[in-house]
This record gives sequence, C-alpha cells and structure tokens, in this order.
Amino acid sequence: MATLKDPSKKIRNFDVEEKKNYLPTKSVFMGDDVKRLSTSAPKSRLAVVKKFQKNVLKAYVECSQTLQKKMHLVNLLLQSASAIDSVCRKHPLSLTLMKGLPDLVTNVSSVGERDAYDFEVHKYLAASLRQPQQKEPVDNWWMKVKNSRQFPLVSNIVCVVLTCFHGPKVESSFSIANLVVTSETNRLSIESFDAIQTVKYEFMSEKKSAVQLYKKKEYLKDKVDRNLCKNMNSASRNYRAEVLSKKIFCDKQSSTRKKLESKEAANKISAKAAKLQRNIHLKKMRSQA
Repeated sequence: MATLKDPSKKIRNFDVEEKKNYLPTKSVFMGDDVKRLSTSAPKSRLAVVKKFQKNVLKAYVECSQTLQKKMHLVNLLLQSASAIDSVCRKHPLSLTLMKGLPDLVTNVSSVGERDAYDFEVHKYLAASLRQPQQKEPVDNWWMKVKNSRQFPLVSNIVCVVLTCFHGPKVESSFSIANLVVTSETNRLSIESFDAIQTVKYEFMSEKKSAVQLYKKKEYLKDKVDRNLCKNMNSASRNYRAEVLSKKIFCDKQSSTRKKLESKEAANKISAKAAKLQRNIHLKKMRSQA
C-alpha cells in the first residue's frame, strides 16, 4: 500500500540499491525448492549458493528500478484501489479515495445510489471491524465483510476492483491456453475452452485421472451417477444445437451472397440491353439523316 502512504516522488526517488534497505537473505522470496536446496547444500557448494543469491538480489534490484520508471504511481484508479486495503482504513486519504471509486468504476452503482454509497463509506471507515490476520489476503477479508451485509454498496464496488487479477498465475493462463487452442483448434469457442479448463482443474484438484475418478468397483451393482449422465446428455444436446445454429447462420450468409450476386447479374443484363437499344436507336437516327 505504498501508493496510499507515500508520495509518488518519494517512491520514485527511493534508492533500491542501498543495502540497508534490503531484506535479510532468508526473507527474500526464492521458492521453497530453492530454499531447501540452499540450506541442504554441502560446504563445497556454498560459493555457488552465495553466487545464486547474489544474482537473485540483483534481479530484484533491476526489477525495482524498472518499476520505478514504468509503474503508474500517479494513476488515480490505482491510488483509489489501494484505499480498499483494510490496513489503510485509518489513513486520512482513504475517505476521499474510496468516495471517488464510483467515478472510476462506473458499471456497478447508479447515480441514485451515490449518496447511500458515500454514507456507507463513512460508516465503513468508522466501524470497529476485526483486524486482518497476518498474511491474510485482502479479498478474503473483504469477502467476510460482504457476507456480513453491513456495507453492500461498498462491498460490491470493492469486489469489482478486486476482480482485476494480475500476477504470474494470470500470465501462466495464457500459456495454458496455447496448449489447448492450437492451429488445429483455433475455432474453439470460449464456452468449450472454459469447459475443458474446468474439467482439467477438477482432475488436478482431485489428483486423479478421469478413469480413476469415475471408475466403478462393480459395474453391475454400483449406482449410476445421474448428474454425470444428465451433464453428458445436456452437453451433447447443447453441442448439436450450437452446430445447427452455426449452420443456419452460414446458410443465411451464403443465401445473402447469392442474392447479391443475382442482383448484380441482373443489373449487368439490364445495362447490356439498354446499351443495345441505344445503339439501335443511334443507327436509326443516322439512317434517317
């Protein structure tokens, strides 16, 4: 929440190369596997470990310098979004920034609800709410606030702001999409892709394959999963309906093209006949002269 607490100039001028501002080496995020390998490395490999840690620190410094140059610290939406963090409730700027959210996120509340929203912001900032636990995600904290139904208008706007996902997981989703949407399946609909990803997520969460998940111990005696059969039937029915609607759409387009072509041909024939009649008329006029 540095955007809310510190001026943008202070953040831009912050010396990220100053070693006194560094975190301890043990606190620097490098991944669990890397930490495990670093702590269990023999003495003969300590030089390699230290060199790796130095390179990681260098990468963080260069990344920070890039962010200082490119990050939109003066962006009003980012500043207002930073005010929704529960740790910023007592900050003097929180009231102004949260009141301005409806002007930036315009598709949630109506103009008639603006006064009620402003009143809720005052109530939210003055209310005695529980403090967030250590490392508790801000969306989890706000979900509990929303479920309490104390601030419905504020909660709706906050939830919309929190749906602006970012980070490595979002970036990796594009790579995952490339595994499904290939040159051979480039006409795959969004609904089909969503269904594929949902099924894959289900298998990954259960840590089982499709055969393991739906395998029966006794095929003749085990109960039939009615929901599974219903979903399979509805999926097949929806697929056939989608194919039919696409066929009808394509047929309409092709018939429209044929009509245009026939109309164009008729115009050509009409123009040719008119030209012929004009030539005949000119010949008659010349013969009479």
